[in-house]
Amino acid sequence: MTAWPPRITLSNFNQLFEASPAPIAIARLDDGVFVQANDAFLRLYGYSLEEIIGHTSTELGLWSKQEERDKIIELIERQGHAHNFIHEYRNKAGKVGRSMVSLDLIEIDGTPHMLGVLTDLAELDQAQAALVTSEERLRFAQRASGIGVWEWLPDTDAVYWTTETEAMFGLPPGGFGGNYDSFLALVHPTDRDLITQQRQALLATDGVFELEYRIVRPDGSIRWVLTKGAPERDESGALLRVAGLNIDMTERKQSELRLQQSHARIQAIIDASPVPLALNDEQGNVNYLNPAFTKAFGYDCHDIKTVEEWWPQAYPDTQYRQWVMDSWRSRMALAKHTRLPFSPLEVRVACKHGGEKVVLATATTLDNAYDNEYLVVLYDITERKRLEAEREENTRRLHAAVRGGRVALWEWDLRTDEVLYSEEWKAHLGYEEGEISNSFAEWQSRVHPEDLGPTLQKVDAYLKRHESAYTAEFRMRHKDGSYRWIFSQATLVADEQDNPIRLLGSHVDITETKGIQSRLYESEERLRLLIEHAPVALAMFDREMRYLAVSRGWLNDFELGDRDIIGVCHYEIFPDIPERWKDIHRRVLAGEVVSSDDDYYERGQAITYRLRWEVRPWYAADGSVGGIVIFSEDITTRKRMEEALQQANTELEHRVAERTRELRQLAAETTLLEEKERQLIAHDLHDDLGQLLYAAKVKLGLLAKSAADGPAAQLAGELDALLADASTRVRTLTAQLNPPVLERLGLIPALEWLAEQMEQVYGLTVEVEDDGLPKPLSPVQAAILFRAVRELVINVFKHAQSPIASSRPA
Repeated sequence: MTAWPPRITLSNFNQLFEASPAPIAIARLDDGVFVQANDAFLRLYGYSLEEIIGHTSTELGLWSKQEERDKIIELIERQGHAHNFIHEYRNKAGKVGRSMVSLDLIEIDGTPHMLGVLTDLAELDQAQAALVTSEERLRFAQRASGIGVWEWLPDTDAVYWTTETEAMFGLPPGGFGGNYDSFLALVHPTDRDLITQQRQALLATDGVFELEYRIVRPDGSIRWVLTKGAPERDESGALLRVAGLNIDMTERKQSELRLQQSHARIQAIIDASPVPLALNDEQGNVNYLNPAFTKAFGYDCHDIKTVEEWWPQAYPDTQYRQWVMDSWRSRMALAKHTRLPFSPLEVRVACKHGGEKVVLATATTLDNAYDNEYLVVLYDITERKRLEAEREENTRRLHAAVRGGRVALWEWDLRTDEVLYSEEWKAHLGYEEGEISNSFAEWQSRVHPEDLGPTLQKVDAYLKRHESAYTAEFRMRHKDGSYRWIFSQATLVADEQDNPIRLLGSHVDITETKGIQSRLYESEERLRLLIEHAPVALAMFDREMRYLAVSRGWLNDFELGDRDIIGVCHYEIFPDIPERWKDIHRRVLAGEVVSSDDDYYERGQAITYRLRWEVRPWYAADGSVGGIVIFSEDITTRKRMEEALQQANTELEHRVAERTRELRQLAAETTLLEEKERQLIAHDLHDDLGQLLYAAKVKLGLLAKSAADGPAAQLAGELDALLADASTRVRTLTAQLNPPVLERLGLIPALEWLAEQMEQVYGLTVEVEDDGLPKPLSPVQAAILFRAVRELVINVFKHAQSPIASSRPA
């Protein structure tokens, strides 16, 4: 057991209880009955001293959880103390709170007692809650704005990035180098001069800046980033830091759309610590330091025997030490003189093993026989001060994020219907700070009538927990009468009973994005209709060969019916596609254009198509190949018809050739028959008609001789002349039909005779050339050739007007 100085008794220890701002109580060990409690203890639990003394903590219901009491009693009985035990207590009004208790066994008037010192954790919990709220606001602001936060410290060239910014740049968490050069290495080489110029401009200019540039991720992909930020300077104008936001605007560059969200990183560690106590006397001796004091600062009674030894160790800075000593002594004198509580003094205490703690120091004199002693209590508020500093830093970062990213914030108190609108929120709608009041109606009256109902329904569903998140897009009336598109999102804050009490939200003006989105939709719709109703088979793919658009002709040609294939990989629909087609796709994705006017495409083992096709790449906004477009025309039917027509033409030509041969044969036979008929006619004319004419002429001569002169004689003479002419004509016709020389001497002599006749009759010189070779021709064939030569020679005379003709029989 810890032994207190022997001169302290129960009667004089009451002064120590009353002096301590920490709740302290004493109870007997054997039955747990309270024998003393100070005012701080009574205030904490809400009881009077009469209600406490003579009762146990169990009877009063001070323990919210009885098992916690049992555990701490077990520790006391086993090891004689229980330090820094956090438990839940219940006060007289039934309110549950948290405190940290340290129990030690002491002897008072020879009887074992338990001395309990409590630290109410309500203030620490409030600080923690404030930090959580601050953290949530900062995290929400980043999430609402869809951005990553960055901060550059010019003095050290250090760069702070959130994990969202690292992810934006394609880096894993913690993968960023943390300095300006690491950032610049990720910037596209073409844009690095732009970044350097902006950096130099920041050293001389103020105000919010915006900068768009490209980055190259480690995987080689190129992204567009919009940076917004603002510098912060000290009182002398020196640049302290530059904070801002990064927004991935790659999709906006390609389709002027895309917003991303990001989160901030906040660390809050709240540790509870016991209350350090020291017992000093008027002579400046340090008579006692409790274990909490040693644990907090590292000093024990061997290190600090007097107050004079304490001052230089706890406050090594001379000027600061003098201020602490003066402040402490004046407060002590005032407290002793007025008997009023010691006014707490906030000081920084240097710890034995390095570092310092911020404490609230207080003291009280002990009004008894030994009134030259006083109790010193040092409350460790280092954590609270750290939390306050972090909260201020979070607030500063929040303000920097809002200022750099033009994110408008609002906070709606659901209990009072009061809404706090940020200055940026009002500026979005064209208003100054004092032109809009903090009422819900200010928002409600400006929302477009068509959007108000659906937006309120989303809010109601979120408040009733029907939706896990609240996001909405709606139009709000600007001061100039126009409407602006707003993207809003919010997070819910609930009380201890999980009842909604507040909404923390943000507004982002997306009017420009909406306009771009509308134009993009119209363009995509026109493209979709153009492709869908194209008169040929047409399909558009991304780089993974997933369908982006497809024409009705494509679905029909490839027998896909009404199947929805948008987003499906081409190779899933056609798993048996030949490898050569995949190679063509790869070539086109590399930038080549491939086509064919007649190609075979097999589906399975039963169906073969003949296609005319062309495959072209399509390009994204940054110039890279975004995918391919395939044009395909099924020419199977046409090719079958062409082949059938070709076969029909071949068959027709064959039949024409056959018929031509038949006709030629028939013509030859007809010519032979005609020639034979001419010969017969010639023979008939020569043998029959010629002889008859000759006989008639002889008889007419005899008649002329017997007739006297007169008309009869004259008539006989005329008849004789006619018969002579008829005989000449018969001989000429016979010669033409079948020249006697041809029949008697052959073709060559006949042609020579023909040449003489042509020269005599027409004055045409005909040269006949004979190669001297045998010419085995039948009489009919010779007659046909003779007749052909005669017709040609006559045509030369009639049409060519040439005096010479040549004939070369071979």
